[in-house]
Amino acid sequence: MSRTKLLIRLATLFAAFAVDFSGAISCYSRDKSTGRANGTVSNCTSDSACYRYTADEVSYAGCGTCSAADTRDYNCESCTADYCNTWPPLTGCLYAKGEYRKEKWVKVSCSQASCYQFSYGYGPTIFFFAGCGDCADYGNFDNCKTCATDYCNSAKVLTAEQTNLMLTAAGGLLVMVMQLWGHG
Repeated sequence: MSRTKLLIRLATLFAAFAVDFSGAISCYSRDKSTGRANGTVSNCTSDSACYRYTADEVSYAGCGTCSAADTRDYNCESCTADYCNTWPPLTGCLYAKGEYRKEKWVKVSCSQASCYQFSYGYGPTIFFFAGCGDCADYGNFDNCKTCATDYCNSAKVLTAEQTNLMLTAAGGLLVMVMQLWGHG
């Protein structure tokens, strides 16, 4: 081996030992886990955050931050302290962002101690919203409810079909009353 190649290899070896790991974080890692354990420990040398989310009671965790899709679809949470993505978190909640059928709601795990739920009507369609936290961010929705036990935001609410039927019946009744009074 030539002297130049030997010096290059030695320099590479020393550079590997000189890497500064002070920005590294330690996270728990889980992939498609249904167990109650935190998972394996990962030393995340190239990340400064941990993430966790659940999808239908299957948990995921690891190094890095949440992707936009995981945040939107599964209420993914990122954190920046060692081992901050523990399992189980405080509360299990149902999660829905504008679903019109409750069958599409997803079970998620939350670090907050409460869950919320509200609905919003647009024309004949009712959209349901649910997730982790309280109603503080949804104060303009009078029907927002907060609760603090696992999956408590699954209260029986009218389905969109039931609500549409009621709106149609009420509209028909209003037309009949208007016609009886001579306004139709």
